[in-house]
Amino acid sequence: MHSYVLWYAGLLDEAANECEKTRSLDAGTKDLASCAYVFMALNKYDRARDYLLLQSGTEYQTNGEVDILLREGKYDAALENLKSLSGTVYLYGRQLLEPCLAHRTPTAGEAVAAQQLGSGLMAGHDAFSTYYLAGWYSLCGQPDLAYPALRRAISQNYCAYPQMEIDPLLAKVRGTTAFAEIRSLGIACQQRFLEHRKQSNSE
Repeated sequence: MHSYVLWYAGLLDEAANECEKTRSLDAGTKDLASCAYVFMALNKYDRARDYLLLQSGTEYQTNGEVDILLREGKYDAALENLKSLSGTVYLYGRQLLEPCLAHRTPTAGEAVAAQQLGSGLMAGHDAFSTYYLAGWYSLCGQPDLAYPALRRAISQNYCAYPQMEIDPLLAKVRGTTAFAEIRSLGIACQQRFLEHRKQSNSE
């Protein structure tokens, strides 16, 4: 899907337009549910929820709702939704987020599970998930873990710019020197894509 490529390049408005065009042609296709994350990146949460409804009643929808609620600052509601998700699926982040949102110290088992979550996502090839891991670490007051995750996402071609500039979950790290350095990597990532696209279009 073309919107997927644009989203990873950080061209969020273009990606959103592609999502809307495709949905106008086939309003009920469940494949478009991932467009919810494009609108989340733009902080357009109502429209994101519209796309999540394409997977209504599934853990995919619930997980997406958790991601939105976190960005809306509705942490109690996010926690309640999170508790209904599997504790063994790394992409849901429950191992890290549950004690964090409950404002309590993780148990020994939870600490191990959170460490496994982080190492598992960092070792994987899904740059989008690594970006979300960075947001969770930032939200939960672990900037030293957030920075490497954000760098990893960008190195895997999830440019994250300008999303990182407005993502509420990154608010705690946004004013730091380390963040500014990573932001420059995101800009360079996007520029490489734009140059490649320009060259491809001219051939």
